Amino acid sequence: MQPPMPLFIGTALASLIVQSSAIAQVLACHPPALPDQADARDCFPRFGRTNQGNCLRLDACSLHITSNRVEFIYLLDGQPVRGWTNCLDPGWIVGRRYIPASSPAARSMLDYICRSRQTTHFR
Repeated sequence: MQPPMPLFIGTALASLIVQSSAIAQVLACHPPALPDQADARDCFPRFGRTNQGNCLRLDACSLHITSNRVEFIYLLDGQPVRGWTNCLDPGWIVGRRYIPASSPAARSMLDYICRSRQTTHFR
């Protein structure tokens, strides 16, 4: 017995939607504008992919700049993570763990954060 035609069409359509969504997520992970060129409405610049393949984004609206560090929230595949950096080391801290900026995407994000610190008066 063959499955009904609407079931086949529905399954094919669902597969196409899932594939399109996955392709859109890959294409959506691209480098952001520089801090002085960024659109003020874009709070979530994308920096590309980490060495593990995760899409790395920054909540640029979360930057909290003080005299000795910058606190921020970044997203790995959409999951928020709180971190901070002193902009002296090539990495940042999450909890008590040091995260080295080992991928081009991570280095770009850290550069963006630290350049924002240089152009902003601390609180």
